Amino acid sequence: MSPLQILFLNMISSSPPAMGLGVERASNDIMRYPPRSKGGLFTWEVIIDMIYYGIVLGGLSLANFVIVVYAIGNGNLGQNCNASPFGQECAPNDPTCDPIALEIACHQIYRARGTTFATITYILLIHAYNCRSLRDPIWTMKLYDNKILFWSVFGGLLTAIPTFYIPELNSKVFKQLGMGYEWGLIVGAVIIFEIFVEIYKFMKRRYLKPLEIVEGEGLKQQYSLNEYP
Repeated sequence: MSPLQILFLNMISSSPPAMGLGVERASNDIMRYPPRSKGGLFTWEVIIDMIYYGIVLGGLSLANFVIVVYAIGNGNLGQNCNASPFGQECAPNDPTCDPIALEIACHQIYRARGTTFATITYILLIHAYNCRSLRDPIWTMKLYDNKILFWSVFGGLLTAIPTFYIPELNSKVFKQLGMGYEWGLIVGAVIIFEIFVEIYKFMKRRYLKPLEIVEGEGLKQQYSLNEYP
């Protein structure tokens, strides 16, 4: 990925949703939970969550890059593609250099790079809603309940699109190109990621210690952290 892509992910795709999560209101049944551990916010559950989600996100992003370059493309990584989407210029009278092949290879890399960038961007934005609860499924949460989070995610989804299709901005600044069929890979990766998230949360609800204490019932089989009216 290019430096500007990484900066975009940190500043645009991650920061506004994080601020939205920072103003997330408390759940209605918060007083029914036991006191939090004094060990800090980074419990073993949270640490394992980060590792698991990171592995799934990284695997899907890498898979999309490999599919574009090797499965659909010809596997040529090009030469000097960061300097120009047309690749390295051929030396005069060099019979071994094929400028068309170099250009195709670099265009292929730029599209694969854009696919990877879009995959990470859109998964991070959708994942912001998963982060509202450690264990609740995403369909139990109202999308517009947290307006700051909603508009930061919606704005992030729209803001990324011009980086792919505005000439010069895409190729010279972000080192990527507009995509076609690759959008199918991106949407597929987002869906697969969400499936993995929900399976993981289901396993936690089923096998981990419940989070809620109800007076007179001991540990009730209730895992909801976000009971919305």
